[in-house]
Amino acid sequence: ITVSATHSHTAGPCVKDEEGADLKLDALYLDWLANAVADTVVCAYQRMEKMNIKLSVAKVEGISFVRNYLLKNGVV
Repeated sequence: ITVSATHSHTAGPCVKDEEGADLKLDALYLDWLANAVADTVVCAYQRMEKMNIKLSVAKVEGISFVRNYLLKNGVV
């Protein structure tokens, strides 16, 4: 089972920032989050069904969008 998240616009901080400082980590929230993730995995396992999977791959040329920005403080 793979659990993945790229980012959230509404979640509280879960890790220290890049300089290693706590971002007001909330122990109650982190405990709830760990239980919620575990519960999601259990529910997914209980609801598993046999399935077939197909894969297709396509390449699109001429489209480009990069979301890297150079901020005033020099951070990308």
